[in-house]
Amino acid sequence: MKRQKKNSCSSDQEEEMDRISDLPDPTQAHIVSFLSMKDAIRTSILSKRWRNVYKSFPNLNFNQEYFEENYNTRDFKNIVNQFLNCHDESNIHKFSLLTSVDNSSYHHILEWISFAVNHNVQELVLDFDNDKLNSLPCCLFTCQSLTLLSLNFINLNLPTHTEFPMLKTLKLRFVRLYGEDPLNQLISSCPVLEDFLMQACVWDSQTALNISAPTLKSLKINVLISTRAIKISASNLREICYLGIPPDITSETLSSLYNAIFDFLEPFSKNDTNLDILGHNVCKIFKGLQNVSKLRFGFEHWYIEYLTRVQDIFTSCPTSCGSLKDLTLDISRTKNHVRVITFLLKSYPNLQTLSISVKEIITRYLDVYNMERYLPSQELSAGGVLNHLKTVTINSFGGSKCELDLMRYLLGNATALEEMKIIYSGKLKEDLVKQTVVRDKCSVITKVSPSAVISFPI
Repeated sequence: MKRQKKNSCSSDQEEEMDRISDLPDPTQAHIVSFLSMKDAIRTSILSKRWRNVYKSFPNLNFNQEYFEENYNTRDFKNIVNQFLNCHDESNIHKFSLLTSVDNSSYHHILEWISFAVNHNVQELVLDFDNDKLNSLPCCLFTCQSLTLLSLNFINLNLPTHTEFPMLKTLKLRFVRLYGEDPLNQLISSCPVLEDFLMQACVWDSQTALNISAPTLKSLKINVLISTRAIKISASNLREICYLGIPPDITSETLSSLYNAIFDFLEPFSKNDTNLDILGHNVCKIFKGLQNVSKLRFGFEHWYIEYLTRVQDIFTSCPTSCGSLKDLTLDISRTKNHVRVITFLLKSYPNLQTLSISVKEIITRYLDVYNMERYLPSQELSAGGVLNHLKTVTINSFGGSKCELDLMRYLLGNATALEEMKIIYSGKLKEDLVKQTVVRDKCSVITKVSPSAVISFPI
């Protein structure tokens, strides 16, 4: 009787433990979708019904370096092939492939990509450690299911017909594009594109880059090669992070931005006509940013150099932007740069946080742009527009006269200022005597805000 009771208890326990087998297939698949590939395979020991669940695993991540380090194997191709051979006909949500490309793996890689496309992949990430992959399967360029496509280190030859009707996110890193107008063709084939990233890509330098995407919300791009023109038209764009020569951005695009970062590069052509065009583009950007709340102009101080090409800068640019709360700028240690900054600040009456990085001036910049020719001689004043400024940070502060003038201007006009942080430059950090002199000069500057404190963080 005792043995029978024990067997009965054992049976009850097995039934209790095997309840996981009674979970509906969709529930099992949903649970597995949150697991890594390694853990998904381990679920096969849970019960009989779970032995094949991993075969419908929706997120496939094949990282050659990871497999070779953790599984002590050099046969990465066979591992991928075996796993894909076991996969059933269920759809793939995400397919990620990080591998090297050589003659022995080339055709395998194309087959794996085709496999993902044929299983209605939604997110495809292809990351290679060299640029030996010169083609992609034709079926990829008309994939109806893709919502995200990320390509890294690929030579991309676009077919005549490309169509990505569902693609919302496109990321291109270190991609070399071939064709008559490859980037414009690629962008125009994505009618619902919302997020576009392009980093260190190369294409025909004589082709103008025209980013026209009415659904685009986020744009992160650096253009390091010479090009005839860069035009951006995206009336729903909310954030931009741009590195390159000043682009021509439509007014509708600029007014839609909430968060903007611009790092302008030295122009590839320094003839007066080209410089004036680029200066006009920068002035247009300042004038058009009417709804931005966070703004940065960095990478040395090229934005100022370009602005000074606009002869009527002090009457045509910029207009008032009451939405801006956070501003970051690069300047050089020159009187002209400080005067341009004081002029720009007049357009941001509700500014709360200001961060300025002081850069070393390179003489040839001024020779190229002849700033003295364009800037007026009259001094500029704030005119009571810094009433909401609370925090100021000046990085790489060297204690020069123009830097002290900038401090004097800010402290004398920011009526609600709470703290001004002065971060010493590398040279000043090593000169304790000069630090004392600088502190003494700062301490006697008049502050209109009774609560303003000047700090010198180490």
